[in-house]
Amino acid sequence: MKRITCMILALVLAFGATGAVFAAEPASAAQPAMTFAAEPALVVASEPMSGGTPVLISAPVATIPSLDAIAFEGPAIEVDMEAVIEHRLTEGPAIELALINKRSDEAVARGYREALDLLSFAAPGSLNTKLTEMTRDFARANLDTNHEAALNKIRKDGAELFLNTFRVQEYRRVAEEDLAATALTLKNVQRKFELGAASRLDVMTATNAKLAAEKALAEAKVGHAGALMNFNMEMGYPLLQDAVLKADLTVPALPAVDLDASIASALAKRNEVGGVKFAFDIQDASFRNAKLTKHPLSSDYKKQEVAWLKAKQAADTIENQIRADVMLKYMGLAQKHLAALAAESTANLAKEAYRIAQLSYGAGLNTLADLQAAEVAAGQAGIMAIGAVTDLTLALLEFDFAAGVGTFRISLSGDE
Repeated sequence: MKRITCMILALVLAFGATGAVFAAEPASAAQPAMTFAAEPALVVASEPMSGGTPVLISAPVATIPSLDAIAFEGPAIEVDMEAVIEHRLTEGPAIELALINKRSDEAVARGYREALDLLSFAAPGSLNTKLTEMTRDFARANLDTNHEAALNKIRKDGAELFLNTFRVQEYRRVAEEDLAATALTLKNVQRKFELGAASRLDVMTATNAKLAAEKALAEAKVGHAGALMNFNMEMGYPLLQDAVLKADLTVPALPAVDLDASIASALAKRNEVGGVKFAFDIQDASFRNAKLTKHPLSSDYKKQEVAWLKAKQAADTIENQIRADVMLKYMGLAQKHLAALAAESTANLAKEAYRIAQLSYGAGLNTLADLQAAEVAAGQAGIMAIGAVTDLTLALLEFDFAAGVGTFRISLSGDE
């Protein structure tokens, strides 16, 4: 009896070991060794050394990456360029910094006034007193223009943020339209193939074009997602807030511009002109004092002379630089307006050519290659028109800034 029991135990152990080996093998050659579960896996766990009841824990499941896995949340916010600019002028780090800089400028101006009061009493005829008086007057005269330049920079950055995001949004729309067009073409080709009016190669060609359009749309979706996330962060919105940017894609008319008046306004108001001329005035006063107090061969005199020559060169050229800037931006308005008109015309022409190509292909009057060429041309022309109109919109804004105080903050202490 004891011997029989030992034999049974040996058989049980043998079959148990064999079963464990077979369990480690795949059920068949066609069956994969690992599959992703449709539901979250359950993992048995218990507290270490507790000996307690096992706890079932839901583990995350890996999934294949999908463009649809990351979705922006609605309801969508609808904004135009003016709303974006106004938002950035009222809240956010840019306007906060502009207000801090304004307070700093006011403190600088107040500091020079207080310093001048002391110097006027202690050393009324000294160089320091003269330079402090000049700096006080300069700071006081440029408080408002400096702040306006900072606000213009915010306006420009806001416009660029809107237009860059809007472009990408519209590029995605064009990609969606292109995919719809290629899907329709494939459907028509398949129908003709069933009727014996198209070859298998035509079906394969149309299928390949649809796959290429899907690829292009995927790229446009990724680009749009990145641009919209950046837009939301810049605007202070939740990262995945859905937003729809609104703009008119018709070509705007050019305003009447008096070029001479615009140049004169820029020379009188641009911060760059005032800052460079003030720097020269400071250096000129310092060099004249050096001529009276220092030997012409001394190193201090030579340093003052070199600084004066550099400041004079900058002062002599700054006005021509501003003139050139205004004139080139003025010419840019005309060039970008013509480019926008041409792009709009090309887009309309390409759209009509595609419509005719569709009809002709349906009637058997042209080839699939002709139809696909018209599809591609229509999509590319649409993208070019979007870029041309948004470029013109920004150029109009930049010209207004160029003819005013500009977008450049200057140092009210004369260091820049």
